[in-house]
Amino acid sequence: MTLLLGIGALVLYLGSYVLFGALLPEKWHRWELKNLILLGFPAYFSAFQIIALPLKLLDVPLKIVSYAWLMILAGVFAFVLIFRRKALWKCIKNAIAGFRTDLAGVIFILFTAVLLIILAGNATHLSGYDYSYYVGTPVASVYGNTIENINVYTGEWGNASQRHYYLLNTISLHSAVMYQTLNLHPVMEAEITLTVLMVLLFILYLYKTGWLLFKEDALLAKMFAAIAVLVLLFSYGIAGTSMYFAYRPYEGKAVCSYLIPTAIFCFFLMIMREKEEEGGWAGAFLMACAGIAFSNSSIFIVPGMTALLGIPYLFTHHDRTTVRRACMVLAPSVLWFVLHAVL
Repeated sequence: MTLLLGIGALVLYLGSYVLFGALLPEKWHRWELKNLILLGFPAYFSAFQIIALPLKLLDVPLKIVSYAWLMILAGVFAFVLIFRRKALWKCIKNAIAGFRTDLAGVIFILFTAVLLIILAGNATHLSGYDYSYYVGTPVASVYGNTIENINVYTGEWGNASQRHYYLLNTISLHSAVMYQTLNLHPVMEAEITLTVLMVLLFILYLYKTGWLLFKEDALLAKMFAAIAVLVLLFSYGIAGTSMYFAYRPYEGKAVCSYLIPTAIFCFFLMIMREKEEEGGWAGAFLMACAGIAFSNSSIFIVPGMTALLGIPYLFTHHDRTTVRRACMVLAPSVLWFVLHAVL
């Protein structure tokens, strides 16, 4: 039953990303299901950050956050069902029509399945680091119906220092909401559901990157994604991106290490491709909004990655529209930096 709930949560998360992606204009996702997911993921956590952070600052009971987020999800589902169902259905039909069960596709699916089994096994058996925060904190929040005010070691009220340091991060609050509303087992949600989910998203961003780099060649895109994953796994270093990916892919700082920079790179490739430019700018902006939900490191990683890719682009595209869009992408990072310094 615990495993079934974990799988159900995985389907719910992916479905939620699709629904949030379906809210966005067609010129951003271009009726592609993978674009719905790639854009819907940062849109989902941007929305959660906007809803959850003020409630966290107000220190309301956890149930208030849970009710508020469930109402948002229900509202999004109803809105898409009533007003955006045609766009969503067109994306699904295009994905079905474009699906090819060739040998390369079968091998890629098997590769992904084996990778997920290995990484889920690693997370389950070899990853005990930072349990006190990524598992203990949301469990304590559910236990006390509060937002990170219970000391995970003593079970007593009083967690000021840790709560202050992670004040802007809402990923553990999101887990607490899901524990409370779905009755998920904490270890299952962290080590299985989130591990599988984040690795799937990582592979999808890599596939889209390869798709753009190799001019929509599906075979080369699959090869690129597979080789990139293998290079990351076998370039192992202590406390580096490869270690986070291999053993702790569910942690917020790990997501900020391997997933978010890859997503930003993917979005900038979309920007450089004229027909997907607007979707790329939108994705980069949404990721800048959502990154802080996972880790304070995003305050530096997101603008650093954006500047690394954006400054060379501005040398050849320095019209007002491009400059304005670049400033908008950097604006959320400036806001998070100021809030981190002030609060």
